[in-house]
Amino acid sequence: MASADGSKLWGGRFVGDTDPIMEKFNASIAYDKRMWDADIRGSKAYAKALEKAKLVTAEEKDKILHGMDQIHDEWAKGVFDVKPGDEDIHTANERRLKELIGEPAGKLHTGRSRNDQVVTDMRLWLRDAISILKGNALQLITTMVERAAVEIDVLFPGYTHMQRAQPIRWSHWILSHAVALSRDVEQLQEISRRVNVLPLGSGAIAGTPFNIDREMLRQELAFDDISINSMDATGQRDFIAEFLFWASLCLTHLSKMAEDLMLYSTKEFSFLTLSDAYSTGSSLMPQKKNADSLELIRSKAGRVFGRCAGFLMTLKGLPSTYNKDLQEDKEAMFDCYDTVHAVLQVTTGVMSTLKINPSVMEAALSPDMLATDLAYYLVRKGVPFRDAHGISGKAVFLAESKSIPLNQLTVEDLRTASPLFSSDVSAVWDYSSSVEQYSAPGGTAKSSVAAQVEHMRTWLKKQTLGTPNTIKQPGRCIERNSQEPASDNRARTSPTPMRFSLTRTFNEKQTTTQLCRGLMGVSEAMEGASKSLAKLGNVCSLGLSACNSENKFDSAWDSMVRHISVPGAMTLCFPGANVQDITRLLPEAVSQSPEADTVMVHAGSNDIMKGSSEQLKMDFNELITSLLDQLTPHNTWPCALPKSWH
Repeated sequence: MASADGSKLWGGRFVGDTDPIMEKFNASIAYDKRMWDADIRGSKAYAKALEKAKLVTAEEKDKILHGMDQIHDEWAKGVFDVKPGDEDIHTANERRLKELIGEPAGKLHTGRSRNDQVVTDMRLWLRDAISILKGNALQLITTMVERAAVEIDVLFPGYTHMQRAQPIRWSHWILSHAVALSRDVEQLQEISRRVNVLPLGSGAIAGTPFNIDREMLRQELAFDDISINSMDATGQRDFIAEFLFWASLCLTHLSKMAEDLMLYSTKEFSFLTLSDAYSTGSSLMPQKKNADSLELIRSKAGRVFGRCAGFLMTLKGLPSTYNKDLQEDKEAMFDCYDTVHAVLQVTTGVMSTLKINPSVMEAALSPDMLATDLAYYLVRKGVPFRDAHGISGKAVFLAESKSIPLNQLTVEDLRTASPLFSSDVSAVWDYSSSVEQYSAPGGTAKSSVAAQVEHMRTWLKKQTLGTPNTIKQPGRCIERNSQEPASDNRARTSPTPMRFSLTRTFNEKQTTTQLCRGLMGVSEAMEGASKSLAKLGNVCSLGLSACNSENKFDSAWDSMVRHISVPGAMTLCFPGANVQDITRLLPEAVSQSPEADTVMVHAGSNDIMKGSSEQLKMDFNELITSLLDQLTPHNTWPCALPKSWH
C-alpha cells in the first residue's frame, strides 16, 4: 500500500492508499527483479558521481556502496525479501538500502529519475544478454561448419517448391543455414553498439541540474557513448524493438532449418535420424519417435513474432518521452531472450547429435533432377539456353510418356528432340559429375563448398565471444546459469580470462546422461575453488558443448591444433583419446600457445567413457586439477557447470 510502508518513491501529494487492485496492476517487481544486478551497478556508479558533484560526502558514498554490496549478496544468495510495497526493482533496492544504512540512502536518487534509471538497467542487462546469445550462435555455427567439413562428400536432393530440383551436397545445405546465422550474429553486434549508449543522467525529461559527470558514469558502466538528448534517452525503446525484430529474424532462420530437418527425419524421407536426446515418444503409440525439439523450435518463432508485433503496437501512437506503457518492454525483452537462448542451445544439440543416412540420401537422387544438366549439355554445344531448356523439357516429357527414367532414353530417343545429342550424353547422368560442375564461388561443387567452409572458419576466427565492449569488461559474456546474463560487477577490472571449453562427442541419450552425471562430480568439487577465485575478482568459466560423433579428426599431432571459432582460439583434436592422453597432452599444448584465450578439446566419447562412472569422475577431477595448475598463470578459472547440463 502506498502509505503503509513508506517504500514508494512517490506519494507526497497523494492522500490515502493505492487501491490494492491498482497496486498489483501497477507493479512490475515480479519480472523486473531480473535486473537486480544491473540496477545495483547503476546505483553504485551514480553514488560515485554524486560524491564527485559534492552532493554526498565520501563517507555517505562509502555507506551507499557497502549497502549496495550487501543487497547484491542478498539477491545473489536468493534471500532478498521483496516487500508488498516494492512496486519495482528500483523501489525494492532503495527501500532495502534505507533499512541498511538509513538517511544516506535518501540521497542516492538526487537528480535521478526512474525514467533514466530503468532504461540504464535495461541497456546493461540487454548488453550482457546479447553477449550470451552471440556466444550461443557462434557455437551453433561452429558445430554446423565443422559438420559440413566432415560430411562434404554426401550428396542428396535439393528442393525448390518442395519438389526435387537438383543434386547438391548435404554440406551445401548445412552451410546455407550457417551463413544466414552469421548475418544474425553481425546484426546482433550492430544492435549491441546501439544498446551500449548511456542514458543515466538524463533525469525524467529535462536532464539534471546538478554537476553530474556523465563521462565518469560512462566509464564506470563501460558504455561506448553518452545519450545526446534527455527526452530521447528516457522515452525511446527502439533498441528493444530492434532486439525483438532481431530475435524474430533469427528464429525465422532457425524455424526454416527445423522444418527441413523434420521432413528429412520422417520415414518418408529417412535422410537422417534424430538423437533420442532430442526426441520424445507417444503416450499411446509405442513406436513413435517425435521430433519435438524441432517442432518447438518452429513454434517458438511464432512466440517471438507475437512479442515483437505486440510491443510495436504498444509503441505506436505514444506521445513523447516516458509513458507507463513502456513498462511492457521488459517482459517482451526477457521472454525473447529466454526463448532465443533456449532455441540456439537446443538447435546446437540437434545438429551435433543427429545421424545422417548417406545411402538413403543418395538413393533419393533421380535422373529427372539432371534435366538442367541436360540443357547445359546442349549449351556447351552452342545452343542458346532458352532453346536448350525447351529441348530438355521435351526429353523429360518423352521419358514420362514412356514411363521410364530420363537416363534410360536412348541417344536415338534424345535425337528426336535435338540432333546434337550423341553418345557422350551418358556423362550427364552421373550425380557426382553433376555437382562438380557447379564450381563457381557459392556453388555446390566440392571445391566451392570447401571454400565456403574455410570462409566461415575465417569469419568465426574474427568473432569474439562478447559484445564490442568486451575488452572494457573482460569476461562479461560468461554465463552464470541457464537463465540470466552474467552480472559480476568485479569482472570489469579483472584480467581477460581464458575460456576453457571441454567439448565431448556423443550420439546416444544414454551416453549424454552418463557423461553429464560423471561431470557433476567436477562441478561439486570445483565449487569451493570458484568461490575462492571469485574473491580475486576474476570471472570463472568452464563450458561444455556437444559435437557430432561422426567427426573423423586427423590423428597427426601437427594437425591437432587448428584455429577456429574466435580470435586466439586453439582447438585440439584427440581422435580415440582417453582422459590420460588429454591430461598428458593438453597442458603441454596450451603452454606452447600462451596467446590463446580459448581452448576447445574434441575427443571421441566411446573412448573417453571407458571405465566406471566413479572412475570417470576421478579421472576428470584429476584432469581439471592438472589443468588449473598448468593454466592458472594464463588467467584460466573454473566454475560450476551450467544448470542446463545437470
